[in-house]
Amino acid sequence: MFFKEFFDSRSRSYRKPNPLFEKLKRKHERVMSDLQRLEDEKNEVTEKFNELAKKSLFYCNLQYQLLLEKYQMEDMVDLLKQENKKLLEYWVLLQKHLEDLHLVFQDQEEENRDLQTQEHQEQRSLEESLQSPVKQRELVNQEKNLAVNLQHHATVSQMRSENLQHEPEQSSAQDESLPPTELLQQEH
Repeated sequence: MFFKEFFDSRSRSYRKPNPLFEKLKRKHERVMSDLQRLEDEKNEVTEKFNELAKKSLFYCNLQYQLLLEKYQMEDMVDLLKQENKKLLEYWVLLQKHLEDLHLVFQDQEEENRDLQTQEHQEQRSLEESLQSPVKQRELVNQEKNLAVNLQHHATVSQMRSENLQHEPEQSSAQDESLPPTELLQQEH
């Protein structure tokens, strides 16, 4: 202020300017402009600093959240690994049980086949044993029929032979008494 009043008072009076004073005045103006520029730079730097501080705080919070998520993910990965291990063990057990069941199934199929074969054989033998008496009865009946037929033929043959022996004696007697139609019937 002092300089300002001094300069103002000097300007009112029409004195010859002092070169030292002019030099100081220019120096003062430069210093004041430098001071203003520094103040502007300080404000700009302060704003940038505040922005950087906000960004830094944001990134610190973000880093903290990411670390938390990382630890949570690691816990989840560990849990999933344990679960995967249990599932693999369970899968191995299931495979073993499946193989055992497959063997049991094959054994049962073989037993069923054996039982079916045995049942089939038993059924055949039963059918054969049932058919055997039937066949035997049929054979016996056929034999009886053959025997009866043979006996009948034998009887008929014997009767014919006897008839043939008696026939010449009787035929001459009957021929005289019977008509020719009856004679033909007798021969048949």
